[in-house]
Amino acid sequence: MEKQANAGCGQHYEIYDSRLLGLALDYMCNFPLKDRPVFMGAASSRAITLTLAEEKKAKETCEELIALIRAED
Repeated sequence: MEKQANAGCGQHYEIYDSRLLGLALDYMCNFPLKDRPVFMGAASSRAITLTLAEEKKAKETCEELIALIRAED
């Protein structure tokens, strides 16, 4: 997922972070509830917090960055 999130992010952490959280949360939704804490723990060990609030914050930050990039063009 990290490689997929990195593809096309243009070395912008905000884009990468937003993509990674979206991918990870979508993937985790396919797990049975009993298995989700293990996945969340593995993500946490890589400093990734898998919550909807973190995803929302990352998406907003990403959108702000993209707006700034577009404004520069």
